[in-house]
This record gives sequence, structure tokens and C-alpha cells, in this order.
Amino acid sequence: MAQTRRLLVAAGIVALIMASGTRPAAAHASAGQGATNWVTTTKGLIPAVPGITVRVVDKGEHLEIHGSPNRTIMVLGYKGEPYARIDRDGVWLNRRSPAEFMNRFSIAPPRIPKTFDATAAPVWRRVGRSQTFRWHDHRTHHMNNDLQHEWHVPVTIDGTPAKISGWVLFVEPSTPTAAILVGVIGLGLCTAALLLRPRPATAILAVGIGASALVQLYGQYHESSLSFTRQLGTTAYSVGTFAAAFAIVVVALLRPSAFSAPALLLSGVTMAVCGGFARIDWLTHSQIPSALSYPFGTSLVMATLVVGGTIAGFAVRDLMSPLDAPERDTSA
Repeated sequence: MAQTRRLLVAAGIVALIMASGTRPAAAHASAGQGATNWVTTTKGLIPAVPGITVRVVDKGEHLEIHGSPNRTIMVLGYKGEPYARIDRDGVWLNRRSPAEFMNRFSIAPPRIPKTFDATAAPVWRRVGRSQTFRWHDHRTHHMNNDLQHEWHVPVTIDGTPAKISGWVLFVEPSTPTAAILVGVIGLGLCTAALLLRPRPATAILAVGIGASALVQLYGQYHESSLSFTRQLGTTAYSVGTFAAAFAIVVVALLRPSAFSAPALLLSGVTMAVCGGFARIDWLTHSQIPSALSYPFGTSLVMATLVVGGTIAGFAVRDLMSPLDAPERDTSA
């Protein structure tokens, strides 16, 4: 039993160390778009054409153009080749366009397969039946050391040249004052509550973080233009946070057993990783990928990190307590 207890403590400490070393860039490779200091804006279609609208969505990750069944819009690729066509029959992509391959990636790939040839005759594949096309375009992103630069995406409207233009602007990150206050005050309150009334406090704190995970889900879904099913992967961290909170509530409400502390340790670490460390870049950037305001969003991240870390810390303390010590009364 003593060896098992030591192994559990070691496993918990290793998990905490691994969590603290989680890189936001790696985390957001599966959790969706990360925070940034860049804002992409658009001036729209130049010259303007009645019935055709353009906007930037997903915090600058995508451009969206809404056409008219009576017009044919051609979006040109990086070498001036036909990339996408929007007409009365829907949206079509040129399977031979290098842009079709490059725009599949958030970072432009260094090499393009030879099957994608800007000089080849277009091979069209329909990808939608409406007149709305949304795509990732590398021309709308920060590409150099300038704090702002203008971008252009060439198009044709019924064969007449036009362009979509806009700006990429650097927005200086501010100090996350609200999040820092939440962290300092929250750490003290969590510690005091868990010392005085461990089980009720653990359950109440977990319920609060579970609710905040649902708010985070709302912020992500409301901000993104992707469909519900396509966002399932990007919301995995919020779902993981909610699942950890639910597990903590269940453990806190059940009768104490030998598995209580290990379960709380695992759930607390999961909560801190999914809801805190995975979004730690929110605290150092001005633009967060959420419809929530910056102070509110970063405060939820800090609260989740503090609560998860504190619960895990108390679980480690219980696991390391001497085996011959009297059982701690957790019925309060």
C-alpha cells in the first residue's frame, strides 16, 4: 500500500510538471485557434458591387464573400490563377490551383506537389451549393516585421477585375489585471475553503468551474463561423474541463475512500491543463479566440487554473500523509 501511495504521488507530480510545460502553440494545434496580437480588417470589395458582400471572420482566420446568383465571382490564387468560382450553381474550387493546396494549412507549406500547377487548365470541383464562400487566405495575415500592412486579394466580377482589400494591425497586449486579481484572491479563498470545509468546498468550486467551462464553450461557438460538428475538435479542452469538474463533484459527494485522493488529483490536473495551461497564451495576447470580453475570458482561464491546481495540491497532500495517521474528518 505504501508503495502504491508513493507511485500515485509520483504520477501526480509528473503530471503537474508535464502540464506546466504545455506549450499553447502545441495545445491549440488540436484545440483550435490560439490567441494573437494581430487584427485583420477589411475595406470590402473595391470597387463595390451591389449584392456582393465581404467580411473577415474567425478573428482573421478566414475571409468570406457572399455573391449573387446573377453574377460570377472568380477568386484568384497567389500566382494569379483561378482558385475559386462562385456562380449560380454554387462554389467551385480549382483542383489544380496551388492556392487550393496552400489554403488547407494555417502556415503555408514550403513545398507544393507538382499536381498543383498555376499554368494548367482549371479542373473545377463543387464544394458548396450556396453563393457564400469562406476560405483561409495567407495574404490576409501578418507576414513581415511591420506593425501594420495592407493586403489585397484579386478577384474578377463577371470578368471585370476587382480586389478585396484590408489591413493587418498589431494591437499591443495589455496587462491581464482582472485575471491576476482573480488568481491572487482565488488562491487564498480556495485554500481557506478547502482547509475549513474540504468536501463541500471542493464540490462548490468544481460546480463553478464546470459552469465557466460551459460559458467558454458558448464563447467559442459564438465567435466561430464553423459548423457545430466541425467545432467538436476545437472545443475539446472546454469539454475536458467540464468532465473534470463533474468528476470532482461526484468524488466530493461520495463517501471518502482510498480512491478519493487519486481521483481528485487526476481530475484537478485535468482541469488545470484543459482550462488553464492550454489557454495560458490568452494572458499574454490582446486578441483571444472567443466572443467573451478579454477581462472576462482571461479571468475564467485563471480561475480554472487556480481551482484545478489547488484541488490537485490538496490531493497530493492527502496522498503523502502518513499511513498510521488518524483519518481526517471530511464530513464537514
